[in-house]
Amino acid sequence: MIAFLFLLFIAGFLLQTLALRDGLSHVRFSYLPSVRETEPDAPFDVTMTLTNTGKLPIAYVKTEVAFPLSTRFPEDMEAEERRFELVAENTYRLRGREKTVSRMPIRIAKRGLHHFSGATLTRGDFLGMAEVSHHYAARSSVLVYPQRFGDTKLMKTLGKMNGDLIARQFLIRDPILTTCCREYTGQEPMHTISWIQTARLGELMVREFEPVRELSCGVIVLNDELGRDDAEILDLVCSLARTACEYLTEQGIIVDLYTNSPMSGYARNTARHVRAGRENVRDLLALLAALLPQKGSSIERLCDRALRKDEEAQSYLLIAARRSAGVLKACELLRARSGNEVELVVAEDYLAPAAEAQAETAREVRHAV
Repeated sequence: MIAFLFLLFIAGFLLQTLALRDGLSHVRFSYLPSVRETEPDAPFDVTMTLTNTGKLPIAYVKTEVAFPLSTRFPEDMEAEERRFELVAENTYRLRGREKTVSRMPIRIAKRGLHHFSGATLTRGDFLGMAEVSHHYAARSSVLVYPQRFGDTKLMKTLGKMNGDLIARQFLIRDPILTTCCREYTGQEPMHTISWIQTARLGELMVREFEPVRELSCGVIVLNDELGRDDAEILDLVCSLARTACEYLTEQGIIVDLYTNSPMSGYARNTARHVRAGRENVRDLLALLAALLPQKGSSIERLCDRALRKDEEAQSYLLIAARRSAGVLKACELLRARSGNEVELVVAEDYLAPAAEAQAETAREVRHAV
């Protein structure tokens, strides 16, 4: 009996020594979101991989994985808030050479660039008397687009802009390209008749034209002294800008999006410009998703850049948080120097409809549950 207890003590001592000596040297961990960019509140997976590269089993490994503070977990998953992040804990037992992969479905509703900052792994010894911890850094992130904003007043403004752009295209003689000739139907203007083709074929023929100049609209998102406390109204500005850009591109209009707002991952006080149409509207959404609630560069400098880069724009749409003196001055500057129509959309005018829309969305979610 004494010999058996002695052997048991020796075996426990050896296992304890091996566990403390190896620590986490044979443990590999990674976690990665399944998307780089996503719609707000759209589900996506985070894949977590834990591997024991050693031959001996590991009796206890605890993972403390950090998620962005705006993360929404499944109902059966709990997370603890720690220093501006949510931490989800799990424990594992790993056999020798075992690899375990788990996928966690999550949602993020808040616009912006959300970082997955890493995880802390803790391995316990054989007797549960000591622990060894190690932090694994992560460099992954998810860019969440702004919400779409549906409002009758906004859609009327965008519809008026669209009508003005189309009318201006056909009322003003743009550079045109003759694509083909066809038979005269009696409804075409006389100046479109091709007399050369008429003489050659013996019947009236008219030319068909294709405008060379594209319909384009400059959408300018103004940051008029926004600070860190203005994150909510900046989200609304980006939602209005997204709705406007998507509506205009769906009508075949090229959008030049300008902003003087700082962006995640870029230096401050630098104006940004993205040109996109229906086929690459994602570029516009990515820019709007990355805007930060911080003080931006000069509004006058931004307007000067828009006028230089987009000389052929048929119209301008300014989207601002508040109706300030600087915003009104920018409208007059664009109107005077371009000679085009300038529409102004102020986010403060849409705060009440936005709150009602959020409340309606919350009611729908509760009803669905």
